[in-house]
Amino acid sequence: MSEFSSYLKEYIALHNINVSTMVKYCNMDRGTMYKYINGKLLPPSLELIQRMAEYMQLSPAEQGIFFENYHISKVGRYTYLRRKKAEQFLTEFPDSTVHLSMKNMSAIPAALSASVTAPDGYVSCLALNSSSALNGQVCQILQNEMGTKNPCLALFLQPEYSFIMQYMAAHIETYKSMEITHIFCLDQVHSVQSGHTFENMDYLKKILPLYFGSLNYRPYYYYENIRSHFNSFNFFPCLILTTHEAVTCTSDFSQGIYYSEPSVVQLFWNFFNYYKSKCAPLLSPAASILAECHTLIPMISNIRSYSIQGEPCVVPVFPENLLEKYVRKNIEHRDELIQAISLYLRSSNETLYKCKCQIYCTLDGLRTFLETGFLDELPAEIRQPFDMADRLTLVKQIYKAAQAGCYYLLNDVLSKVPVTLHMSINPHGGYFLLKNNQGQTIYLLIQEPWLIETFYDYVSELPPTHTYTTEDSCRMIWDLIREFSDRNSSVIRDSAD
Repeated sequence: MSEFSSYLKEYIALHNINVSTMVKYCNMDRGTMYKYINGKLLPPSLELIQRMAEYMQLSPAEQGIFFENYHISKVGRYTYLRRKKAEQFLTEFPDSTVHLSMKNMSAIPAALSASVTAPDGYVSCLALNSSSALNGQVCQILQNEMGTKNPCLALFLQPEYSFIMQYMAAHIETYKSMEITHIFCLDQVHSVQSGHTFENMDYLKKILPLYFGSLNYRPYYYYENIRSHFNSFNFFPCLILTTHEAVTCTSDFSQGIYYSEPSVVQLFWNFFNYYKSKCAPLLSPAASILAECHTLIPMISNIRSYSIQGEPCVVPVFPENLLEKYVRKNIEHRDELIQAISLYLRSSNETLYKCKCQIYCTLDGLRTFLETGFLDELPAEIRQPFDMADRLTLVKQIYKAAQAGCYYLLNDVLSKVPVTLHMSINPHGGYFLLKNNQGQTIYLLIQEPWLIETFYDYVSELPPTHTYTTEDSCRMIWDLIREFSDRNSSVIRDSAD
């Protein structure tokens, strides 16, 4: 018996439903209805589920449970919950202005900036008997490290240590020159177990703000069963390591030990570097716009990909003849840059139509672009804002792609995805595009297979309710074009002259 059939049977009994009458209301035969009740068959459409819910007069809460268990029975509990987690991640994608604000540090007492010191001053080993003592000592070794020639920080711990993640994100200017290497465990996720929350997605969400802040951050991962690993008798499994100091601590970050003896610190570095050699990079940022173009062309060429973002995605429809006008005049290697961007735009455009790629954006994002002329997805080397005439040119290209079934407007829960969200994904890889606090556009290549599979599965199987149809998307985009064309007709004429 499926989850859906269990609830169908329960609601029929709870509301004293006459099955024969419900069969007539739903315009179906009695035998098929009993196959639904006994879990031998699943209804073919949401419309039929809605008819059943209406006849049984289910409350809003009961309808929610009824529909949810229909989806669970249709795709399986693991796939359903994984898609819900991906959806939550995308709709709650980090906002750079929020995550890099000192307001987020309100929960961290100012007293923690002071270190724990021994009565006789210098100490090579010190017990840290509380989370406050641990956090205070971590603050101190980070501050000490900034006095070294080449500051570096090695972390061997889960991103659940929110103190250090928030502390660094809130002190971007202090730590932007520090090289940060982070090793953490990803869960071996193949099925849904009791209490499973797909921690891998949570970890990704916790580390992204460090990229918004331009920190030199490199995450690496290995696989393990997180719950069994960290709930077993591991003494001090977490490590915070700088050039001359180290802190080991418990997995709940409540207690630890501080070390400064050089031979001990060097031993920790030996272990850390060995473990790093056995791990794989989780995210890889492209270092420059030229590197981005060269890296992305083989990733997107001749592969059907899916892009989802709050603002409109213009790269696949960007006319090459606008590059000369908008690529800044005073940058080095300008001709080489225009050539590289042209090749990338051409490849994106060809793949868009040839492979029927799917691009999703919000109506609000499209309107904001027409109003302001700014897009975060474009690198700082491209001058903004765009002229009104060129904004309309770009949106008309989007309209053309929508007519071809390649561009859709987001609806329902996805209609309010943050403007900071830019994700492109295909079966083999993907990336997030971020604009950091220095105005640089960064492509973060997703390296880990489970994350690639999860995001691809979600975006390639979006429910019909989450997007507008081709016809509705085209109508809404054309309405915007007409609105802004009429409103700015004199400006457009002057620009043409």
